Amino acid sequence: MLAVSAALVRGVEREVLEGAADRAAARRGSRRIADAVAMGHSRAESAAESRAWVSLMRSGFAVPDLQHELHLSRGRRAFLDMMLRRERVGIEVDGEQKYLDPVMAPDGAGRAVLREKRREDEVRLGLRALVRPGWQQSGSATAMRALLGAVGVVPTSPPTRFAAYCEAARAARPRSPTW
Repeated sequence: MLAVSAALVRGVEREVLEGAADRAAARRGSRRIADAVAMGHSRAESAAESRAWVSLMRSGFAVPDLQHELHLSRGRRAFLDMMLRRERVGIEVDGEQKYLDPVMAPDGAGRAVLREKRREDEVRLGLRALVRPGWQQSGSATAMRALLGAVGVVPTSPPTRFAAYCEAARAARPRSPTW
């Protein structure tokens, strides 16, 4: 699914990917291919976001908004990686690379952390809670369930279905043309 999301973000039409999945229908693993195409999300801006999307679905949580826009003070805005709208809980999935890679943090790790801390302080004012799963947690339904449970969010009852995630993915359009 990570490759599918990356392709969608870069502008590959979902119909092209669905056609490729259809052509693979008689092959081993074809169901997994079709599921990956169905779940691929054009708003996922990182592999960790895609992993978290799948983990939330496997846990039965409500479908989150990806790249949810928040309006901050002085006309500024911020995009949360995910937002559980009903609960007003934001999810930010950031790896260490965001702070340690010189390309992503050209002013150094310290400045990158300070910038993110200030942004997070302002973002939290508009939320009930903000959780920050790392790479390992993003790929684990159990870890995501525990992390969200710690702020009072529980899976829906009955659990949100695979089809609801696929429908949300199909309806999404990229926030920006590239990652």
